[in-house]
Amino acid sequence: MKSAHVLFVIMICILFYSCESLIEILFGKNEELTFIKTDYVGDQLKIDGYYYHWYGKPYNDKSLMEILFLYRNGVVLWGGTQHFEELNIRESEFISGKYHQEITKNPMFWGILAIDSTTIQYEMLHGGPFRAMIDSGIIINDSTFVILKRKSSYGTYGIKEKDLQDTFRLKPFSPKPDSTNIYIK
Repeated sequence: MKSAHVLFVIMICILFYSCESLIEILFGKNEELTFIKTDYVGDQLKIDGYYYHWYGKPYNDKSLMEILFLYRNGVVLWGGTQHFEELNIRESEFISGKYHQEITKNPMFWGILAIDSTTIQYEMLHGGPFRAMIDSGIIINDSTFVILKRKSSYGTYGIKEKDLQDTFRLKPFSPKPDSTNIYIK
């Protein structure tokens, strides 16, 4: 009985140790981002805070908000999606560094930004295994942009292109989470 228990523990350890390899065998490897990181030196969009998009009725406690941070070094950080009523908690995690600590081991939070006069694009990983996706849209003014399309960087992930209508607005916020990470070089 004791040897069966030890064998069970060993099998669980092996499973957890090789879980990432098992996912790669079953579903394939994570895709690489195709954008090349370049510094954002323009003034088309302010970056002194975060951009948010509403899912549902704005300012309703149960409505969801999606948050994105844009950085001068060309990095995009996904700030997550949370209920409006929990926004103060998430903002305190941004300030304290807790959020950054939680996301450092997950590539889906990091992406690459490209802004060209009146357009914005960013490429990030979605799903698991992670698939590279490009969101693109137009800049309305220096604190608002609208994402109009999402497409796969490689023609995978079940969609070639998806129409969106996601309006992101700036909320001044400081300090922003650190943009350094191991995924975007």
